[in-house]
Amino acid sequence: PGFIVTPMITESAINADEALKLYITDLHPMKRMGTAEEIANGFMFLASDESSFVTGTSLVMDGGFLIQ
Repeated sequence: PGFIVTPMITESAINADEALKLYITDLHPMKRMGTAEEIANGFMFLASDESSFVTGTSLVMDGGFLIQ
């Protein structure tokens, strides 16, 4: 995944350095970091019957980080 708002991220220099936070969010075309809930939703989909016909694919959950 792209940068995800977690205690490790929020307790780091990002809270102390607004320029660093802007730089990281600007790396994502969605202009924000993801949430743990968004990543969990992707895993829940893959673990559910809703994905029973899904095979051999990658679920990219990165707010567009990969395409930059």
